Amino acid sequence: MLVLPDGVLFSGDIIFEGRLPFVGDADTQRWAEALEGMQTEGLKALIPGHGPAASDPNQALADTREYILYLREVMGAAVEEWIDFDEAYDEADWSRFENLPAFEEANRVNAYAVYLSMTNETLQ
Repeated sequence: MLVLPDGVLFSGDIIFEGRLPFVGDADTQRWAEALEGMQTEGLKALIPGHGPAASDPNQALADTREYILYLREVMGAAVEEWIDFDEAYDEADWSRFENLPAFEEANRVNAYAVYLSMTNETLQ
């Protein structure tokens, strides 16, 4: 919910501040599209579903979107090229994200969820 004219966005779990998002069974294509539609220079404050308010709201939005898009790019290419998940995961360059809190706990699970989701997208 965007509170105008204050420029405050209560994002819930669609934007994460200072940590790696948890994807679960989310539709990452729609998630990325929603984040693209939210990008605004007028955003002054962002309150995520968990954790502190974003220190830089526009950066938190951009960082979350970048991660979701990267997951889709890497896992989508693997699905398209019939590359095994483990191989695709091991070959991916996670260096942009590996220092974020929750990377060790969530990244492989996120990548696998997106891999499965994108496999299903190709079957439809």
